[in-house]
Amino acid sequence: MAQRTGGACSAGVHRGRDAVLAEIAAQGEVWKSRRLNVPMEPELIARIRHSYELFNTTGDFDEAFFHPEVEWHNAPEFPEATVHHGVEAVRADLAAQGEAWESRRTDVLDVLTSENTAAVHVRISARGKASGVDTAIDVTHVWTLEDGRVRRIEVFVDRRAALKAAGLAGAAPGRRPGYSPSSDR
Repeated sequence: MAQRTGGACSAGVHRGRDAVLAEIAAQGEVWKSRRLNVPMEPELIARIRHSYELFNTTGDFDEAFFHPEVEWHNAPEFPEATVHHGVEAVRADLAAQGEAWESRRTDVLDVLTSENTAAVHVRISARGKASGVDTAIDVTHVWTLEDGRVRRIEVFVDRRAALKAAGLAGAAPGRRPGYSPSSDR
């Protein structure tokens, strides 16, 4: 299992801005795009990380963080891959995906950012409901934010393609716990 890098919010408890910024700085998680050299706001990075923790805990997401017309693009390699438009369509797709699993968890391995884009390398671990078999896959979610809200998420199996789509092709993943060259897809 991947080593967790932690997050700025846990168990749904919001801490003050200074505490969030201190934790992010301590973890070295304000990364800059090598190409753009413009950091994403630390609060947005924390909120993205919190979104994964919320999903892991509740199976749902922070609707207020998502634009009402958000687009969720499944990886084309996935069965029945399509684009989902709007918060309810995204929620329905995530629920449908969850029906096959007894349990599932998404752990953040690495985050690379530019001003309004984050490439979030994650490991999705799950146990099949019918088979009981444990499985895991590394994918990259490319988050595009607009006015501080999630406007689009694209799922990529190929990490290099994700970084290119995010405009971060020249950025190198960090060398933090949970990262290994073999996971750089």
